[in-house]
Amino acid sequence: MRTSITVAGLRGMVLTTAFFAVAAPAQNVLIEEIIVTAQKREQNIQDVPVAVTAYSGRMLEESGIKDVRELAAIAPALTSSQSQTSTTSSFSIRGIGTSAQNFGLESSVGLYIDGAYRARQSSIINNLVDIAAVEVLRGPQGTLFGKNTPSGAINMTTVRAGHDRNAFLEVTAGDFGLLNFAGATNFSLIQDVLAVRATVFTGSRDGYVSDINLGNDAINDRNRAGGRLQLMYTPNDKFEVRVIGDYGEINETCCATLTRQDNIVAFGRDDGMGGPVYGTDALLLQLGGTVFTGDQFEDRVTALNRLPHSSNNDAGLSVELNYQFDNVAFKSISAYREFKSFDRIDADFSNVDLLTDTNVADQNSFSQEFQFNGVIGERTTYVAGVYYFQQDLNSVSTLNMGDATSPFLSADPALALAIGGINMFSPPFPPVAEAFPASAFASDNMRQEHESYAVFAQADFELNDAWVLTAGLRYTDEEKKMVGRFSNGSMGPPPDITEIGTVLTLIQMGLLDPFDPANTPRLMAAFSPTWVPGWGLYTQPALAPQADLNETLADDQVTGTIKLSWFANDNTMFYASYGTGYKSGGTNTDRINPVFSQTFGPETSKAIELGVKADFPAQNVRLNVALHNTQVEDLQTNAFSGSGFNLQNAGNADTSGAEVELWWSPTESFQLQANYVRSIADFEDFQNGTCWIATPFHTGTPDPGYDSSGGPFSPTSSVCDRSGGRVPSNPENSFFLALNKSFEVGSSTSLYLRGEYSYISDTMTDGNNEPLKLRPSFDNLNLRFGLIFDNIDAELSIWGRNVTDESFYETVFDVPVQNGKLNAYPLEPRTFGMTFRKSFE
Repeated sequence: MRTSITVAGLRGMVLTTAFFAVAAPAQNVLIEEIIVTAQKREQNIQDVPVAVTAYSGRMLEESGIKDVRELAAIAPALTSSQSQTSTTSSFSIRGIGTSAQNFGLESSVGLYIDGAYRARQSSIINNLVDIAAVEVLRGPQGTLFGKNTPSGAINMTTVRAGHDRNAFLEVTAGDFGLLNFAGATNFSLIQDVLAVRATVFTGSRDGYVSDINLGNDAINDRNRAGGRLQLMYTPNDKFEVRVIGDYGEINETCCATLTRQDNIVAFGRDDGMGGPVYGTDALLLQLGGTVFTGDQFEDRVTALNRLPHSSNNDAGLSVELNYQFDNVAFKSISAYREFKSFDRIDADFSNVDLLTDTNVADQNSFSQEFQFNGVIGERTTYVAGVYYFQQDLNSVSTLNMGDATSPFLSADPALALAIGGINMFSPPFPPVAEAFPASAFASDNMRQEHESYAVFAQADFELNDAWVLTAGLRYTDEEKKMVGRFSNGSMGPPPDITEIGTVLTLIQMGLLDPFDPANTPRLMAAFSPTWVPGWGLYTQPALAPQADLNETLADDQVTGTIKLSWFANDNTMFYASYGTGYKSGGTNTDRINPVFSQTFGPETSKAIELGVKADFPAQNVRLNVALHNTQVEDLQTNAFSGSGFNLQNAGNADTSGAEVELWWSPTESFQLQANYVRSIADFEDFQNGTCWIATPFHTGTPDPGYDSSGGPFSPTSSVCDRSGGRVPSNPENSFFLALNKSFEVGSSTSLYLRGEYSYISDTMTDGNNEPLKLRPSFDNLNLRFGLIFDNIDAELSIWGRNVTDESFYETVFDVPVQNGKLNAYPLEPRTFGMTFRKSFE
């Protein structure tokens, strides 16, 4: 039931700590009243004209959610992915998200913990421990939330310190050597005035991918730890200070990739004479490497020179001040955060020593938000404030050559032809030097300073007892300064490959006499750069020298929302909304093909949403439905081209669909939760996209978006039109169903059974829309059996995840410098375990 706005109702609003509360139910009414802060004030979720799904800490425990990435399995329209390392995790809502491969990008999904913005998506990846609530807001949140929320937001809150004991200890053990510990407790230092809460956790698990030489179950392990210390100071009923210090670390062998499509031979074409077309896998075999076929993907076995390694440390301190004036609640949130990471991968994903990529990065940020939450008269409620964000980013990425790099890359037909042709004239000319010596490297040192200001306001106007108009605006000013230094080792002057090819062709045609002294200067000019070791690096965009970067980007934007809510009765609300979102542009921090711009512009979104939120108390049913359409302009995309990531604005994208959420409690002992999402997300206009690589190699089928009119050396020869293609990482259909049944088995003991089923339709995994990268649909089943011992406040549960052992995976990508070969990142196989949790009141 909706509560009318009053000054008395406002008082104490900021100091209320409950995010999820159960209203005193009428007889036989089992639907919970869920309180959320989706509009920066506490409201019944059924009164909020926003598509938001909320989960209490207890709900997460019942579902066995221990990692924020696992939230995507149950939250409608939310997807999460992880690729090369544990610091390249990313999130999408309604098909729109942001790759974490490049720190020049900011997240399209705003991530907030206890009101503080998390600038790096991977900084939120760790065990979920002592969580009070999680809210997933869908659609642009460009008015009230502090930073970059063009597609939605994840808003998490931790359990607050209090004067009651409210402690727990939890132990989890399972297969693959899983062992997790977690605990938390309150300390009342001064009764009703000063309280402290301490939270700690640690977790470890073996991997689920083996290396034939480097160990069984060695890759994709877990090794995490962290803690949180809170102080709550409440000297009176108007003033509150909450100080939170937290630290988390990850030190893992992550992440494994497995062969989805090998290129030993092309499967759909021949060499024109009926013979096979061999790929780089044949060369790897010649160099002593181990090659896996796509049929071996489910074996979860690979072969590398060295195991991947990811480690990061995330730490922060926030101070929240709340003061209740007569008619206005004031809130201040100050937060400082640091995030440091180290990642090293075998970048050719084979056990032939070709390429090793090492990344060291650190980020620190400070944010300050002031909020004013008040009323005007008897029918208007408002939230207003100012926001400041400052961030420094430093990153050093180094790609090193290996002992086999030169013979492997020099076998490329174009290079091999040039090398053979030049060496025909040795003597008198010197032979070609080593193209990719083991001492060669390419190092990128990037530094960014980022500053942002914003002012915002939103008000609810009660037009009458049934209609509410909501309107809000935000002005944001952004400035980024980026300095990049690109360095290389063991390189000479750049060769002109086109000129070398021309000279050799003229010689072969008899139009150029190589022994005529008059032609010697031309041959010398063409051949001499290849006599210096390292000349081959110029032929690879990810290795080739690049001009240093010194860019300043400044931009400002006005975003906002308008919503109209109609409360048809005490249990049903219809709403219509229009909202806009924004995130700033930036600079590509990778070496890329010069045809692509090194900078990219801001991304904006405009969304229309129609929804209904209805409770049926007599049937104990809640049904929420949202229909939406979002237009995204200058969508920032990051696609891997086989030799580097192409980060750019993709033009326009369109995402539309429907979301249906159902809760039903026919009895006190049985609950059903279900959601269905239909989501269509396409590129409306994407002229300069990344081209197909694997499909043309295997089948000879050209990329339909390729424009060959300008010839092989035109600006269009390296890009393809992706207009009309699917936005990656967006399943068009998804379904989730959870059933929970409890039984009384004694005066103080009960048990429950919980099953969760999810279905994900086929998904395009990469922005170049290559057919071989389409992941087929899959489903997943999780089961949980629990015993609750009320007399000792304890719970024992036995659980299984992915119990049918479905073999599913995340992104499919072109393996670097191995055209036609595709790898993918496998997700967890079937796992089982047991959790014991003891509470102390």
